[in-house]
Amino acid sequence: MRIWTLEQIKRADLCEVLSRCYGMELTRQNGCWSALSPFSAERHPSFFVKQAEDGHWLFKDHSAGLGGSLVDFVWYFEKLPDFPSAFRRTRALFEGAGTEGSRRVQAPARCRVYRLAGLYRRFQGRDARDCGAYLEQRGIDRKLVSSLLAEGTVVSNRYGGSRWCCFAVRDASGNLRGLFNRCLEGEEKFLLGERWGFCLEWEQLAQAESVYVCEGIIDALSLKSLLGPETVVVALQGNHLTASMANLLACAKQIIAAVDADTGGDRLWEQLCKQFTGTRLKRFDLEGCADPNALLQARRSRAQQRKGRLSPEKKVAIAFAPQASRDVGATHRLHHSRVCELRQEAQAAAREHWEKRRPGPRVEGEDWEAKCAALEEQLSEISRERDLLNMRRDWLELQLSWEREDRADEKKSSRRRGKRKRCSH
Repeated sequence: MRIWTLEQIKRADLCEVLSRCYGMELTRQNGCWSALSPFSAERHPSFFVKQAEDGHWLFKDHSAGLGGSLVDFVWYFEKLPDFPSAFRRTRALFEGAGTEGSRRVQAPARCRVYRLAGLYRRFQGRDARDCGAYLEQRGIDRKLVSSLLAEGTVVSNRYGGSRWCCFAVRDASGNLRGLFNRCLEGEEKFLLGERWGFCLEWEQLAQAESVYVCEGIIDALSLKSLLGPETVVVALQGNHLTASMANLLACAKQIIAAVDADTGGDRLWEQLCKQFTGTRLKRFDLEGCADPNALLQARRSRAQQRKGRLSPEKKVAIAFAPQASRDVGATHRLHHSRVCELRQEAQAAAREHWEKRRPGPRVEGEDWEAKCAALEEQLSEISRERDLLNMRRDWLELQLSWEREDRADEKKSSRRRGKRKRCSH
């Protein structure tokens, strides 16, 4: 089997790969190829592909503000966590081709032209109870999970020997726009179809007093579990605000952004601030957690701890365990956010102990002259006490010598009296 390098992938015909693997229809236009954006809904093409002078194929999506090579396209389109994962996924598109030409590229079934309706019907016929258990493990409300399973919003997928929790993403008209898959045994995820906002209350979106905006579907379900099932939440499925999603949110009276506490979340917050100005927009307080799901898990963990608190010995064992937070949490049946809290408490306690130790590093702002004067006064007091004790010792020794001399004189006088008595007889 041929092993494709990064340079070979960049020189592969990008138009052919996008057409064969992702079902995109590209048209020749002014020395490049154009197509409708796969990242947003639009009527006029804003997605362009061309070959640079060095032989590399590049794309540019003006509506989504994205661009790069084929690896970048796979990274953005399939929502992969990092560049190495995107490179491995892109290399998988070419494995088993058996020819030198990139136009013979063979794609896995997951990346071929998606027939969403047929795939959804196939997934719907499978038992999805493992998906429900996965969502409940993530802290999602049990009634909400039951409704998602009953409505068919959550179905089960099997791919590559793994189990996947699949979310049916629909638009305001009820049309199926995409199938978002999340691995039950790990953090991997991918999208079938078009990137579209996830919402369970499209009809209430325009009349809602407050609309919560987040990045992922799990975050959206976490917000509904935290704030109640009547909460209107929209998941953008990424940290990029498209023009179509901005139009959908334009009718909202108030937008509350529950974005992640990372670089991507800050980027999405900046986009929201540029699009919606004034008092209509505010940021949701995650209470120091990374995302809404981590906040949900932390609150539930604290509630469980109030029912049965950890002993000091167990806290020490958890805080100083050498394994990763998730592994320690699985061992002790705790969420990894609770493990992180215990480790932070242990670090704070150790820091406080070391700061109180003497001698130690000087503390800024302390009056060292007054401290030295106090130490000198203590030393003088000790010296005076020592001199008094020496004087008392000398005085006691003198008294003792006097007593001994008096005792000796008494003995001599008594002996003389005895001799006189004997002589008189």
